[in-house]
Order: sequence, then C-alpha cells, then structure tokens
Amino acid sequence: MKKHTTSSMKIIIVSDSHGNHKALSKLAKKFGKKAGLYIHLGDESDDAVVFERENLNTLKVPGIFEVSYALPHTKNRLIHEVHGKKLLLTHTHKKNSHDPAYKPPLEQFLAQANAVLYGHTHIPAIEKDLSGKFWINPGHLKENDNRGFPMSYAVMEITDDTFNVNIYRFDNDEILLNKTHSD
Repeated sequence: MKKHTTSSMKIIIVSDSHGNHKALSKLAKKFGKKAGLYIHLGDESDDAVVFERENLNTLKVPGIFEVSYALPHTKNRLIHEVHGKKLLLTHTHKKNSHDPAYKPPLEQFLAQANAVLYGHTHIPAIEKDLSGKFWINPGHLKENDNRGFPMSYAVMEITDDTFNVNIYRFDNDEILLNKTHSD
C-alpha cells in the first residue's frame, strides 16, 4: 500500500516594521530555512533586506506611504501561488486614495485570490468572508506603536487542501489568533 504524503509550506508574514530590523532579524534566526517563504506587506518593505541577506525566499510589496508605491515599475499588489492556493499580497485591503490610477485596481486582484494578506492597520486579524476567502493581517512590528496592539507576526502553513494561520505576539510567542480551513 502506498502511503499518501502531503507536502506543506510554512510562510512567515510581517507588515509595518517601520525600520525595526532587530525584530525581523529575530524572526529570520528563529525560523531560518524552516520557512519556505517570507512575506513583507509594506511600510517599510525595504526592511525585507534582513530576510534577503540571509538568502531566505522573500516577497514584498510597498506600503502606501513608501515612495516606490507610486512608481510605474513597482508592483503594489501581487498574486503568488502556493500549493494551488492564490495569495494576494497588498498593503491595504481596501481601495486607497494613494492608489495610482495607472495601476490595476484592487478588485482585479481580489477576484483571483483564495487569501488576501494585508497590513496597514497594525491590527492583527484572520477572517473568512462568505465566499470562503481568507483575510489575514499579521499586525505590526513597529516599536512604540500607539494603536493599542502588541507587535505581532503570522505563520501560515499551506498544504494541498488546508490553510492554517497563527498570529503570534512577538515578545512572547503567545498565539493571538488561529484559524484553519480545509477544502
């Protein structure tokens, strides 16, 4: 009898680091190559250099206040497929006044996605809408944030038929939120 094995990928998701390289370095050291992908959702997407310097597979999109957000050659949003699941990477989960008119609208990307990974609000969230689409905000890694939420990050594990997402408090790795979805 042949045993069925399910492959999976662990993805580290961060947003709104605002120059906190120390926090990103700690995550890179903690997870290293055990994570197949690191995603930075902007404000300051250039902080992702911390992951890139460690030769970690990294994707990033800029935040709305980054200069690169308005540049024609910069992708503000992108779709990345993992195990047949399409992830939309975007800094904002809603149309924004900073969105350049010459770039594809958010709605064009939403139609393709199984999950929307976003930042901007600094509020950790995992929600599933009526269509079954996941909306995931890892929170923020900004030191001295005044919005009332501790620094946090997300770990997503994707298999061929499951999404599992945990959002962890950065300072003590307490699970703040958890959701699992099976096809």
